[in-house]
Amino acid sequence: MKRIMAAGVVLFGLAGIAEAETMPSPAADYRSKGRMAGGMTVEYRHSNGKMRMEMRSAEMPQPMVGYFDVKTQKGIMIMSMPGMAPMAIETGAGEKGNVGVAAGSGQRVGTDKVAGETCDLWKPDTKTADDKKMDALVCVTRDGIMLRMSGNVEGKRQTIFEVTELERAPQNIKDLTPPPGLKPMKLPGGMPPRK
Repeated sequence: MKRIMAAGVVLFGLAGIAEAETMPSPAADYRSKGRMAGGMTVEYRHSNGKMRMEMRSAEMPQPMVGYFDVKTQKGIMIMSMPGMAPMAIETGAGEKGNVGVAAGSGQRVGTDKVAGETCDLWKPDTKTADDKKMDALVCVTRDGIMLRMSGNVEGKRQTIFEVTELERAPQNIKDLTPPPGLKPMKLPGGMPPRK
């Protein structure tokens, strides 16, 4: 009996040593709409590695709009307030929340269905203590569209983002390009990490 239990422990341990794979990036032109934790709505448009994100909430009189390069995860976020010129802020690479795509590597741990679409469940590789604490799980289609992300937020497991509508269709590249004449600000170095 002890030998069987020991073998089971070894097999269980080996099963957990899955090789990391690169999570798929978007390969299709698409438009998606979804919900974020806290009641915010978000719309993504993607074509050829360029993405536009538009976030809205009851508290924001104007939507917050972002333009991103999926590969580098660099981009510009634009915030507008009534009576003021739009404010543009550069965002840096590696800020996973920027783009709404699964980035990096991870392990496939199952499948699910979101908004009528089948997707693979991925556990992204954790690189920092914050990553481990969050323990994210993302659901991504085979053509790289992230449909849902869940994780631990303030000690509770919750859905952080989930698509409610998805349409694969050609997108106008002009819609994915920041307006001309913007002078984006860089956030100062040494800012405290986001919680």
